[in-house]
Amino acid sequence: MNRFVLFLSCVVGCLTTFPSFAQTRRADFTLPSGFVAEEIYEVPNSDQGSWICLTVDDRGRLIASDQKGSLYRLTVPEPGSSDLPLVEKIDLDIGMAMGLLYHGDALYVMVNGKSAQGPGLYRVRDTDQDDQFDSIELLRGIEPPGKPGAGHGNHAIVPSPDGKSLYVVCGNMAGKPVGGFDSSRVPKNWNEDQLLPRMADSRGHAANVMAPGGWIAKTDLDGRHWELTCSGFRNVYDAAFNRDGDLFTYDADMEFDLGTPWYRPTRICHVISGGEFGWRNGSGKWPAYYPDSLPSAIDIGLGSPTGVTFGYDTNFPTPYRDAFFFCDWSYGRIYTANLQKSGATYTGEQQLFASFAPLPVVDIVVHPLDHSLYLVTGGRGVQSHIYRIRYDADRDGTTTPIVASPKRDPNANSLHSLRRSLEEMHQPLDSNGVDQIWPHLKHHDRHIRFAARVALEHQPADQWQDRLSAETDPQTIIEATIALARCTENVGQRLLRKLDPLKLKTLDRTLQLDLLRAYGLIFIRHGRPTGTVASQLGPQCLALFPTHDSPLDRELSRMLAYLRTDGSIEPMLKALETADSSDDQMHIALMLRGFDQGWSIDQRRRYFRWFGRANAFAGGRTNGEFARQIRQDAEATLNDGEQAKLESLLKNLDKPTSQPTVTQSRPMVKQWTVTELLPDRDSSWQDIRSAERDTKQGEHMFAVAMCNRCHQVRSQGGRVGPDLSGATNRFSPHDLLEAIIEPNKTIPHEFQAVKVVTDDGKVVVGQVVNYGGGGMSVRTNQMEPWKLTKIEENSIEQISPSTTSLMPAGLLDTLNKQEIFDLLGWLAEQ
Repeated sequence: MNRFVLFLSCVVGCLTTFPSFAQTRRADFTLPSGFVAEEIYEVPNSDQGSWICLTVDDRGRLIASDQKGSLYRLTVPEPGSSDLPLVEKIDLDIGMAMGLLYHGDALYVMVNGKSAQGPGLYRVRDTDQDDQFDSIELLRGIEPPGKPGAGHGNHAIVPSPDGKSLYVVCGNMAGKPVGGFDSSRVPKNWNEDQLLPRMADSRGHAANVMAPGGWIAKTDLDGRHWELTCSGFRNVYDAAFNRDGDLFTYDADMEFDLGTPWYRPTRICHVISGGEFGWRNGSGKWPAYYPDSLPSAIDIGLGSPTGVTFGYDTNFPTPYRDAFFFCDWSYGRIYTANLQKSGATYTGEQQLFASFAPLPVVDIVVHPLDHSLYLVTGGRGVQSHIYRIRYDADRDGTTTPIVASPKRDPNANSLHSLRRSLEEMHQPLDSNGVDQIWPHLKHHDRHIRFAARVALEHQPADQWQDRLSAETDPQTIIEATIALARCTENVGQRLLRKLDPLKLKTLDRTLQLDLLRAYGLIFIRHGRPTGTVASQLGPQCLALFPTHDSPLDRELSRMLAYLRTDGSIEPMLKALETADSSDDQMHIALMLRGFDQGWSIDQRRRYFRWFGRANAFAGGRTNGEFARQIRQDAEATLNDGEQAKLESLLKNLDKPTSQPTVTQSRPMVKQWTVTELLPDRDSSWQDIRSAERDTKQGEHMFAVAMCNRCHQVRSQGGRVGPDLSGATNRFSPHDLLEAIIEPNKTIPHEFQAVKVVTDDGKVVVGQVVNYGGGGMSVRTNQMEPWKLTKIEENSIEQISPSTTSLMPAGLLDTLNKQEIFDLLGWLAEQ
């Protein structure tokens, strides 16, 4: 019933040819040695729109789609040729595609707007072999929850490694296939699973979008059977298989959440069967450490993920040929990652491959004939170009590797095989299947445990719930409890009795986090605990809090807030007042907001004074709005007497303040030089470590010097600058100090600013972070990353690289020498 075949004929055929007058010319990209970028075609936006996706047909021609219009076919000249590109409009009533794939003898089109029969997966063919597409077939519609054509919708189409199936990639606002998924490797018991009420986005973004969020599904070449493979993404745009048949995608962050405890950076994800990556709207995003969620393979940082591909079919030298290429639309970059097996999944590091300003790259493909990379820029109405990146060995003067490859895991192949064998059980089995699954619930590898639990949830609960009653291994008890809590009803008391012998203080960190999540899922899905459970679990959490381990303290405080444990307010207030990380502070403030009893008036004052300090926090555009929402919820718990006593304080919080930062409030020590601090250029990190250092003081100095505004260490801190985790493996003490004290001396390409000169003589220096609306947005102050300067496209006279670093100088000038070396000593341990 959902199939429509429409044969269209036009009097003049189905292609309209546009002349092209531009010859291929060099593009001034920043690239590794030996690589050359060429502009193939500048799209006339007024006639052909803003192109958004690419594929290559069986004759080596590119096919592209205007985001709000038609499809186009482009014959590209060979490298070194003086021929002009030939551009043809495909005159069929289909377009507005955000995903294209030429596969077999057909063009698959993922419509995201109102074109053809509306959003969905289509197949377009040339039925009479005259080299003109003439038929459109709707394979399956996709029902958007909102307006067709909105963002975060229907995206890429990826062929399976054997070519017999298609994988469909959709963002969190795509909706679901008409008629629903025919089967699912993700257990269909998904829910929001929030222990405490979340806060919706202050602008209402995605407020009505619930689980499963963004998803990837598998279908056959005729689009008949749709199987949900993986879910819990925010806004995945593309995906690619590696040689081992593993699928990878690049998921989006919510940039406005920067600085909040629930911010998640853009990240490369290993897409596995039954996977759940935990996106939920507002403040409800699951932490990566939840056992019923999966972590990323690589956290990247701020950006806007678009096209991805592997370099296998390029003629690039190793290691680029083996690299995973992924694109960032906002910052105009193409990265590479060297994904390596690690346990049952992958890990790796990224490196900037190509950059240019502006370069709003939306898709990237490998050309099967000339073995070069082709990319298209566009989207949101911005100017589109087709570029080619090719390798010229005669220009290559280096043999520098892409990044240092991580040490290979000798057990990885066997663990990958085990994971795949468990994934084969992500469907109902006979009763013997549980025997194969159960032992792996306690496996040391997290991805094996996850695959085993998902397999267990696919089996009828009556086949395995009695095993839980007899189980004695703590890890198995926790995993099976999570599974049963998700799969059945009215088993809360039984599960609580099973968890009771497990005491938090006797478990290692991973089991503590997993146990707290298991308790949380029981309470969420089976009701609030009785007084006995609350009276036992709450004191266990309070006895441990604070541990000064951020994830563990967040979950302990979450449970204390849910249980309203007596005596929790004071230690949580102290944590609020002493935490160096602003996102840790915000988490504690969020947890405290619901306590309506047990406060002294002094504690109330201390709590509300924090909101004055929060005004100085760096973060995303909604950071301050979320702080105001927390405060509003907290004020609602005040009684009349408390309202009267706090009236003056609360009124003052509404007044705009210009609060000095910690560094600004400290006296100037001196303008340090590298030589003064480290006369010996060859000093090693071992020298730093061997001296007496106060690493706790060093961690505090990381905040005092405002390093944490832009840089993160071990997933804590800002995301607009390079991650400093493991920095001692990349920099000597001298080089790291030089980068801090003399930031303009060497500027990494991926963090280089641009200088924009407008036609009225205005000069704006900063980082281009967004395009659209007829212009670009530039971040000029890394300390206030949410503040952007909008520059209209038609006012730009010149764009050039800036020689000024985005990192301010003088950040160490309020620290004494001992404090600086305490900071270095702490970094040496990270």
